[in-house]
Amino acid sequence: MELKKLTTTLLTVPIILGTMATTMVSTYASTASKVSTTTTSKIQTPSVKINKTSLSLSVGQSSQLSASITPANNTYKAITWTSTNPNIASVDKNGKVLGKKLGKTTIYATAKSKTTSKLIYATCTITVTSTSTNNNTNAQIEDAYILVVKDLIKGKPKYVSLDVKNDIKNNKNFVRLMQDYSKTAGFTLLFDNYEGLKSKGYITKETKESSFYGNYNGGIIISLTVKSNANNKLVIDTGYFCGSLCAEGKTYTLEKVNGLYKIINSEMTWIS
Repeated sequence: MELKKLTTTLLTVPIILGTMATTMVSTYASTASKVSTTTTSKIQTPSVKINKTSLSLSVGQSSQLSASITPANNTYKAITWTSTNPNIASVDKNGKVLGKKLGKTTIYATAKSKTTSKLIYATCTITVTSTSTNNNTNAQIEDAYILVVKDLIKGKPKYVSLDVKNDIKNNKNFVRLMQDYSKTAGFTLLFDNYEGLKSKGYITKETKESSFYGNYNGGIIISLTVKSNANNKLVIDTGYFCGSLCAEGKTYTLEKVNGLYKIINSEMTWIS
């Protein structure tokens, strides 16, 4: 009997050891697989991301873009900004985009590897429109001023001077938009007041009319002043001077419809 038990025990030991070995190998393989999977999942491919994928701007309007590289512990250099067509929209080294003329272009945010020649990048599509669509008060008044000037100018005079008595009188965007219009309308725009015109030799005859002066080389002087701006309505007072006996004042009422102004009434207030 004892011999039989011993024999049975000896035969069982390899089986037990084999099972244990198999279990250990299986457990190790499973653990190794999990470690491998975990390690792989933590390795991120570096990429660039811009805060906007598309952007609409009016001519002369600017907007700030920002970009980042992930993960943070990457081997890429600082981001470089470029535009595929800087004539439509340009971008500076800090990602500030400026709309220049009607059209579409693409802004690239690019980063180069510190150790290889590999590049990574992201893009933002820029659409530039000719009319301002933002809620900036000055930009909206620019639109209204342009409508009024177009209505006032008759017969394509040789010269036109704009004396804008408002906060936007030094706004370069408005000046440029009016210069663009003057080219298509066929006259030379002088964005200056009386003293400026006189110093440049344009004034040929002086006549004081309601504190304004007129008649210089076949041109006209237009004065624009915002009288009121409330409830989506804008009232603009104008002075129109084209000679010693050619001057009048008009008041324009404009209403904002779908974000843009249109003239709904014009009334003569004085004449000389």
